[in-house]
Order: sequence, then C-alpha cells, then structure tokens
Amino acid sequence: MRIDEIKEISIDNYDGPENERGVDFSIMNGISTCPFYGIIRYIHNKTFSVVERNLALECGDLCHKCFACYRALSIYFRGVNENKQTLKDIGANNVIKIFQEVVNNELDFEYCKEIFTQLLKQCEEVDTMLSKYTLFSDFIIDNSGYYDDPEDKKRTIANIKDSLLHYLSNFLSLVEDEPVWIEDENDINSKVGIEIPFNLNVKIKFIANDEEFTKVIHFIGKLDGVHVRIKDNNSLIIHENKTASRLDDSWLGQWYKSHQITGYCLAGYYFTKQECLQARVLGMQIPAPKTSGYAFRMERVDREQFNFNDWARWVLTVNEFIEDYKDCPEKAVMNTHACCRYYKQCSFVPLCCSNVEERKRILEEEMITDEWNPLESD
Repeated sequence: MRIDEIKEISIDNYDGPENERGVDFSIMNGISTCPFYGIIRYIHNKTFSVVERNLALECGDLCHKCFACYRALSIYFRGVNENKQTLKDIGANNVIKIFQEVVNNELDFEYCKEIFTQLLKQCEEVDTMLSKYTLFSDFIIDNSGYYDDPEDKKRTIANIKDSLLHYLSNFLSLVEDEPVWIEDENDINSKVGIEIPFNLNVKIKFIANDEEFTKVIHFIGKLDGVHVRIKDNNSLIIHENKTASRLDDSWLGQWYKSHQITGYCLAGYYFTKQECLQARVLGMQIPAPKTSGYAFRMERVDREQFNFNDWARWVLTVNEFIEDYKDCPEKAVMNTHACCRYYKQCSFVPLCCSNVEERKRILEEEMITDEWNPLESD
C-alpha cells in the first residue's frame, strides 16, 4: 500500500486484552530487516534451541540496571544538596526498587532498604561522587549473578566496571544540567523518568491510494530516562543508553534518523503530558579503548513533526507485513542481504534453505518457543 499522507497521530493508554502482546521497536526492526526472520522470531516467538549464553543481552541488561541506579542516586544526592527530604525519599525508593530486581524479586522492601543504608555509610569513607556512585553499581554487578565467560574476553566484569567509570565521569556533569524528570517533587510517590515501561495505543490516520484509513497500533517498550534541560526552561529530553563494542562515526550516525528514538519521544510525551522533541543518545564502549577511540560518546538527536510522520509510515508498513504473513510465516518475504548481518550467519539460514513444507515441519517439530517482553522485569 502506498501511503500518501499521514493526517494525524494520537496516543492513548492500551485498553485491550491483557494477553495481547504489542510490538516494540526490536520486533518492528527485526521484521523490517527481514520479514521471514522477524515474524517467526518475534510474532511466533520461535527459535532454535541455543545452549550458549547471550552475553550481549546479559551485559546490556546489567549495565542498564546500573544506569537506572545512577539516575535514582542523582535524585537522592540532589535532595542532599538542596536539603529536600522528598527528593531524598524519591531517589532512595527508586534505588531500592532496583536492588529488589537485582538481588531477588521476593525480598521485601525493608531488606533492600538496609542494603541502601549500609552503602550510604560506606559513602562517608570516600571523597568523590564518582566513588560514591560506584559503590552502588559495584553492589548491583556483584550480586546480579553475572559471571565471566571464558569465550568472551570483552564483556568481563572488570571491563564493565571500568567502562562504567568512564560513563559516570561524563554522566555526573551532564545530570547537573539535565536532571531526571519528576512530576511532583513534593510527592514521594510521584512519577519519575527512570526505566519507564509504556503500553500504548497509537492511532494513525492516513491517506493511501486516495482513501482515508485509520490504524491502531499496540505499541510497547521502555524508556531509559526522561530528563529536563534546566537551561532551556525545563524542556523535556529523552536519554537513551546504549552499550557497544565501538563508538565510531558509523555508530553515531545511526541515531540521527532512528525510528526507535522517534517512537520514544512519542512515549515520553504521553508519559509526561509535555512536548517531547529532544533526545540524547549516551553510548558506552565495552571494553573501554586503551589508546584511540571513545569510551563514552553522546549526541543530541532531536525530532520534528516530519520525523513522526516518517515513523508512522514505517510502523504502518511493518504492521502490514505482520498482517500479511502472521498466519503463514513460512511464506514471508526473505531479505537475503541480512543473512550475515553483524558479520555472523543468521541461525535461520537452514530454515530459509528448506522448501515450504519442510519449513512448516521445522517450525512445529524442531524450534522452541522463547518469548521476551520489554514490559516484564527479569
């Protein structure tokens, strides 16, 4: 379908069946890259049994817990500096929630509160803010269950901690000018711009083939951070954290038009009920380079209305693929330029190289179900 014009984009909270999973950026990006792979992997949740650990996913998840902790700590220490108890409580409660996720979801709040209190006492023994924050991220890493893999010399605990030092040395100065968004600083139960899951209906009105249509997309995901720019009348800015093996110009260039950032600006608008057109990508390299290169890199990647229209066209096109092939994934379009993306052969190549009937058999008999949902915590 040729989409001639996007007439309107509106957002509301999702109110459909609880068991209906929406689509997030990863799902849509996977389907856009290769519909055959994406629909089988993300719509049918099928994959081949894999015994190796997914170190990239594990490492990224661990680092994001540390990033979230740093944001919560910035609120706490801001409360200390401003002598404002509600800010201290908001920050402390969010750190404690992260501890509950890391250590054990079943542990009660008071147990993790005691851990927080003990770490605060240790903070009195160190001089710099970088050292204080590091005490908390070290606790997260050391109690996360993450361990070094002899087959991966890059994503080691030592390298992660070293990279976080580079990240922190930049984040601490940034967060002074762009503190975490808090809806009401006088309410300890206020909404806060840290690890925000969203579950939305995005209604898109558009013109295609000279007719007007309306499509509702169930859009889900999680925002890393929502901040405010003090020097720009407290305007909103999305912070998106990324870990990478290198932070060169090609890494940087992918974010200027990224549909992920555009969709997150929409979600940020709905969450805060404020205009959200600014975004910043914060990249951390693991391991940090020893000589040339960047250990940390950040870039502003703001959005305008035409970006949202382009995002809507992409979303509509991807969801048309889903509707066309969700009931016959074995016949979905194959984009063979993606067979060796990331310099590694796709695990679905044997499936792709089989005939249609054999693909059906493999899907039913040889593949396992493995579903991931960004709205669910570990």
